[in-house]
Amino acid sequence: MKKKLYLFIGIFTFFLSSYAQLKKPEAIITNPKIVLPEESIDCSKLSGKNLKRKTIISKEGNGMSNKETTTDFDKNGNILNETRLESPYLYASLYTYKKNNLVEKKTIVTSDLDFIKRFNQDSEASNRASNKNNETSIWASFDEKNSTDLYQANFDQNNRITSYHTEETSKNSATNELKKNTTEYNIIYDKDKISEIKSSDGGVNRYFYEKNLLVKKTFESVTPKYQRTINENYSYDKNNNLISVKINSLFRSNDKILENINKVKDSAVYNSTNKIIWLKNEEYIKTFKYNSNNLIEEISTFYKTTPVSKQEYFYDNLLLIKTTSTDFNRKKNVTKVYNYNNGILKEYETIDYYTNQDFRSISKNLYDYDQNNQIKKITSLKKLLPKEGVEMNFTVENETNFNYTQNSIIVTQKNGSSEKYEFY
Repeated sequence: MKKKLYLFIGIFTFFLSSYAQLKKPEAIITNPKIVLPEESIDCSKLSGKNLKRKTIISKEGNGMSNKETTTDFDKNGNILNETRLESPYLYASLYTYKKNNLVEKKTIVTSDLDFIKRFNQDSEASNRASNKNNETSIWASFDEKNSTDLYQANFDQNNRITSYHTEETSKNSATNELKKNTTEYNIIYDKDKISEIKSSDGGVNRYFYEKNLLVKKTFESVTPKYQRTINENYSYDKNNNLISVKINSLFRSNDKILENINKVKDSAVYNSTNKIIWLKNEEYIKTFKYNSNNLIEEISTFYKTTPVSKQEYFYDNLLLIKTTSTDFNRKKNVTKVYNYNNGILKEYETIDYYTNQDFRSISKNLYDYDQNNQIKKITSLKKLLPKEGVEMNFTVENETNFNYTQNSIIVTQKNGSSEKYEFY
């Protein structure tokens, strides 16, 4: 099976997902994006089976700093539970569904108090020694985390969220002090679209539509001391492409205006095939050029009128064969060249250099496949190329190995990091 290059270009999103916590209606102008060939390998989809469990172990530097995440899925792709260890903290989340809808998510965060105590004592001793020697200390310290976050949702007979509840609880183990913050949200619909979300803390979000498009969003929060209002207005062209996001924000305290913002947040221009060719966000502007296959061939970024960066993309039909990137501020240039065999990525080389330095960094990534064209190994090589003198040899920076069994894929790296994908 050949691994293909996919190009994903987003125009705008307007969504409400019932497989996760409530996502409020929104209209967003999204940067067109290219997924590079080296980014297109998704091990969770290589087997063609439903993912059951994913375990990722990351080791940094000398392998002493470890992170481990384990995620379990049901056959519908919903997350059942997830544990994430980032020493000295452990995050554990449990998900509950009804009719494929998330009705509860509970996340518990705990701390390794013995580790924190030892680390902070060592850090404090190092700080004292550094101060005594008039040195700058880079040691940090850890704070205790012991908390529970709870999300619970109610649905109607049409599988729409009608209300949800959030609860944040934290505890200080030294003082046994318990803090709790609870908020209730109620959702009102106009036919099949959310028109209002009210929260028990006094906040109200309202949504307005025309021809099934979100054209306005407002937020209002009133307390005895403060009043905040935020209005966002959305404009579309004749093809329903989002072309403008205008925002007005007002923040008052005791009749005194603390903030008054009125501006165009985002704006865009599209070509005849509905591709973004001009995009502005605050003071930054991006322009996009496309080839005859509607693939991006150039992205230029400006701050006001000053060039910031430029990326160029070169193709052989639909295959990306070369990219160049220039950062004008940092005076940095990066070139990538891709080689394929019957449409399958075999190698890419990266040349990275600063125009004010006397050497270039060259890296190569070599791809090996088995007889079924499944990725088997990626070897990463690197060397420095001086302008003058003896050219250095490539050294192996990393090796990534893929091991396939009937119901799993195991990915291992040179430094001990690993990923394991188990399937139903």
